[in-house]
Formats: sequence, structure tokens, C-alpha cells
Amino acid sequence: PGVDLPGELYEGYLQARWMRKVGSRLGVDLAVSPGWYSDFHNDSSQALRITGHGFGAWEARDDLRVVAGLIYLDRYDVNMLPAGGLVWTPADDKRFEMIFPRPRLAWRIAERPRDAHWAYLAAEFGGNQWAMQSAAGADEVVVIRDYRLLAGWERRPAGLGISWKLETGFVFGRTVQYYDSVTPLFHPSDTFLVRASAWY
Repeated sequence: PGVDLPGELYEGYLQARWMRKVGSRLGVDLAVSPGWYSDFHNDSSQALRITGHGFGAWEARDDLRVVAGLIYLDRYDVNMLPAGGLVWTPADDKRFEMIFPRPRLAWRIAERPRDAHWAYLAAEFGGNQWAMQSAAGADEVVVIRDYRLLAGWERRPAGLGISWKLETGFVFGRTVQYYDSVTPLFHPSDTFLVRASAWY
């Protein structure tokens, strides 16, 4: 109550991604994602954003990769974000992705001929930027930023098939910041989230 923010915000994007092994130890991952982020009332060019990333991964050992790169967020608060760290797989049933800004520690709980199930703990730099229309009808841009601690369960098929994951977590450090507006910063209280994803 009293916060000038739409009840719903939407985002849709298409991603073109190129992944390739360069030599025996170096891998490259490049992506660009044009998208539309708005409340469907502010239909100006503010809603169009182009995000992307570029990463390189060096296989230092069979069980250790060094990752470095850059994430382009095209946001007013954080335009570019350096990313990097280590991916350590001490065993087939353990994978520790110690990578900023999305570290994840995963353990394989069950394995069958058709699929494998993994449990994981993760952290995440969350939020996004949207074009919106204020209650007075003015076009504005709002950035919602937060930090997340997550626990999840993921299914990975042995071959082609449907993967899915279910996760829940604690969301803190939340900030709502307005641009092209005199509306002050707003700090919502901490909360929890539940999120489900499926992909082929």
C-alpha cells in the first residue's frame, strides 16, 4: 500500500547462444538476448533491453575449471557485472560451482538409467529492470534488486528429454528504485520464494 508499482511486471526474451571448445582445454560461451520488459502499459523503447554474456572456461585439471567473463545486464543500476570463479567436480556425484554471481553446490542424490536427481544449495543476485507506467500515467523505469539463498532439487535426463527443477529460498536486501521519477527508494521486507522450471 502506498507504493506506486504495478501488481504485475512481465518479461520475455529470445537468446542466441554459441558454445565451442577452442583447443583441448579452453571453452567459450557467448550469448545475446534481446527482450521486452514492461507492465504492458509503458510500451516505449525503455522496455526493450539487450542482455548477454561472454565466458571462457579453462580446464586446469580433469576435475577443475577456471571460469572468467562478463555479464551485460543493460540495467540502470548495474550495466555490466564481472563474473568468474572455479568449477570443481571432486567426484561424479558432486559439483561445486564457486562462481560469482551465482555460486552453487550440488550433490547427486539418485541415478537411474533414464535420469539423475540432484540436490543443491545456491546463492543469487536477483531482480531486474522494467518499463512501467505510474498511477499518474507517466512512463518510468523501475529496478527491483535483491539477494537470494536457495535450496533446490533438479532432474537431469540421461539423454534428450525434459529437465525440471524446484527450488525455494530466502530473499533479502530488497530495493525498489525508480528512474525518470522523483519517487523515493523503497525497501520491501525480507520474504521467501518458490520457483519451478522445466525445459527440453
